[in-house]
Amino acid sequence: NMVEEGKRYLFRKGDPSLEDLRKWWTCLNNYEKGERAALRRVVELDNVFYQPSYHKLYESLKKKHGDRINRSALAAVVGLAAHVIKEGPKSLPHQMATPKAIGGRAVINSIRFRRLLAADNQEELYPLMVRVVRQLKREVNLTSLADSIYWWNKNTRRDWAFKYWSDATKSAEENIE
Repeated sequence: NMVEEGKRYLFRKGDPSLEDLRKWWTCLNNYEKGERAALRRVVELDNVFYQPSYHKLYESLKKKHGDRINRSALAAVVGLAAHVIKEGPKSLPHQMATPKAIGGRAVINSIRFRRLLAADNQEELYPLMVRVVRQLKREVNLTSLADSIYWWNKNTRRDWAFKYWSDATKSAEENIE
């Protein structure tokens, strides 16, 4: 069943849904600043559903992926993408582990990072991630953001842990030398 296939790969690298997201995000940033501001004011994930811009992306994804879209997961992606101004090259966990200055500490310290990993679902993760995106100066890799947040589960958390600590450990070793 094709719809089942589509659901499995939503926001995975190479999936057309990423193109839809990027188009929507570009439009939001360039022409719909009022909509973007409304999304940024959202504190509780449920309120993303009341924003027309959410439904604009949802409808365009529905054409390709049918009704099998996880609406809450998509709400988290939409809400967080509204906080992003510029695309960054690195994956989110790598970016969080990057030192603020040469020889400095990670942008997102390990205590805050562990708090992210403790979030069981998008609803818990959302407010924590809003702060992270702001701390990253609103420059985030959209593919990494969408894929990780949409598919927030044990595997994603494990993947983040390996990426974050491999970078954080390398930075710490460079400081020791």
